[in-house]
Amino acid sequence: MSGLRNALSAAALSLAFAGAGILPAPAQVKKESDVRIVFVTHGQANDVYWSVVKNGMQAAAQQLGVKVEYQAPETFDVVRMARMIEAATASKPDGLVVSIPDMDALKAPVEAAKAAGIPVVVIDSGEEAVE
Repeated sequence: MSGLRNALSAAALSLAFAGAGILPAPAQVKKESDVRIVFVTHGQANDVYWSVVKNGMQAAAQQLGVKVEYQAPETFDVVRMARMIEAATASKPDGLVVSIPDMDALKAPVEAAKAAGIPVVVIDSGEEAVE
């Protein structure tokens, strides 16, 4: 069952990356192995649910030949999460995947990433987080 969940997670992330324009088109110069995607979530990787998300992220990255980084605050902390999104944006990744547990607290850093030209994919978030 966990293998199926990982496969489904990998497939979903692959589609999200491709749909968001994170993966390079064939005509682009950048090799897939040079693509770096940063995940910032509100759930710690040692949590059962988030470990499935992290494993799916890693499986998708391996299948697609891209580099991924998983980041989350040690405990639930949207202020820390906002700083992590800001730091991720400053590192100029090719894509950013975020969960949005509090749109008011995280809207500004997410908008800054988008304004910097970084494709942003929102996961595990309510309808109000998608714009």
